[in-house]
Amino acid sequence: MKRITIFGYFGFDNTGDDSVLESMLNDLRSSKEESEIIVFSNAVKKTQEQYRKYNIKCAKWDEFELLNMIIHDSDLLIIGGGGLYNCYLDYPKELFLKGNHSYFSIINFELPYLARLYQVPCMIFGAGASRILSEEAERHIGRSLTYCNRITVRDEGSKEILSRLPYAEKCNIEVTADPVFRLTGQALSSSEQCTLEYLKAQKKPLIGVSLRNWDLHGNNEKTVTAVANAINDFIEQNGGTIVLLPFDDGGILENISKDSLILNQLEEQLNSNANVLRLSGYLKPAYALTLIKECTLSICMRLHPTIMSVSAGVPVLGLEYDPKVRNIMKMCNVEDQCIDIGEIDSDSVLERLNDLYTNYSQIRNRELTAAKTLREKAFQNIQYVWELLEHKAESPKRDELMEALIKAFFDNLEKEYLQKIQILFNDMKYLDVIELTACMADDSCSADIIYKMAFSYHQAGDSEHALKYYNMALEKGFSEFWVRYNRGQLYASLENRDKAKTDLIKAYKLNPERDDLLTLLKNIMESKV
Repeated sequence: MKRITIFGYFGFDNTGDDSVLESMLNDLRSSKEESEIIVFSNAVKKTQEQYRKYNIKCAKWDEFELLNMIIHDSDLLIIGGGGLYNCYLDYPKELFLKGNHSYFSIINFELPYLARLYQVPCMIFGAGASRILSEEAERHIGRSLTYCNRITVRDEGSKEILSRLPYAEKCNIEVTADPVFRLTGQALSSSEQCTLEYLKAQKKPLIGVSLRNWDLHGNNEKTVTAVANAINDFIEQNGGTIVLLPFDDGGILENISKDSLILNQLEEQLNSNANVLRLSGYLKPAYALTLIKECTLSICMRLHPTIMSVSAGVPVLGLEYDPKVRNIMKMCNVEDQCIDIGEIDSDSVLERLNDLYTNYSQIRNRELTAAKTLREKAFQNIQYVWELLEHKAESPKRDELMEALIKAFFDNLEKEYLQKIQILFNDMKYLDVIELTACMADDSCSADIIYKMAFSYHQAGDSEHALKYYNMALEKGFSEFWVRYNRGQLYASLENRDKAKTDLIKAYKLNPERDDLLTLLKNIMESKV
């Protein structure tokens, strides 16, 4: 079975980036060939539960030693999930290829280096690029591109940015399309279904609004005022309902990513008698797409609700706070529906809204035609994945000195990883042990680690996994006494007395000084356990 590792901006309550993951997983699971998929996320349990139907494993993205262990044992590393190639803020270059920090860009940029170290194929998957304001970041990214087997980006603008980086002249950067063009609807929860039914019953037209709290250049107030005034005038003329759609529920940098902050400002400036449906919290990708499909028009500052609008044939007004918004609208043949927020005013927004509403059918058809083409182009990303898995790229030759350095680097990381597990196990933090080991390839784990996994699952009440790893620990040669001692008690708790007696009798023969085993066996015989 092939082992695919995916790294992106996942689990940060960002609907757009999680939509990329949803699309990727849906397409990857459409393959006839079964594969093990591991996703790095900021919210391990939440991501694993959210995408449970795709049967994935999850690991914390900033666990540096674990990151290395997993990449080392992978058949393919995929880097994808939104606009991963940017650097707006500080770039502490001294952290590059170092662990024990949570600077997302640094870890993201160093991944192809790690893949090259471990001779694992690496693909950049329909990613986006925007401003990179650090020369050191440019150098790190540029060099990393030369270590990738495939590089696909979502638009020409991203290709231009990456192509200007140092070393990039050696790379083949191909424009495909954003994976979110392939997002499909899914079954809704009961509460989501109730909200959808409520939305369907509201006054038409429905205007979906997705703004980003992006006040780095002081444009928020101007943008909010222009949009609010235009919506007020439009609703006064045509009636309707305003649907406020947050696509980021906080993330790491609240001041530039929490959509509720700017949507609050907008709502305060809407007419007091306006019919407003305010969504709150995190919107799951398929749910967000379903809500947008119900809208008549949309106003989108964020990229992925713009893409969802085009995919659904909802005439969209794009607000360009970053060139990526105009780039994607240009790809969709609707660039004339885009306004630069630096030049925004109420009249220009109202004029565009009226045009979208008046020419609804024509614009809808134009968007659906573009979406169909881009949906097919986005599938090229998946085809490249299958090619890389089928024909593993030949690894570059390395001399003995390089091999020794790489081995020393990996061995040191492995030692730190094992120490972490030992400390957690000693402290009886069994759920943390499970989280740190769940994504490791079983055949690469020592007997000691397998036993710790078994015991941790046992203590966590997961008997299925506990039995699996107790059996594996015994096969790998871990202490037969301790495996049978604990597995016997697990069998007893499951009321499998025959297997419990077999294990505990063998454990007693291995260590006849353990009087507690006699007590356990007596209780089993008397069916007290």
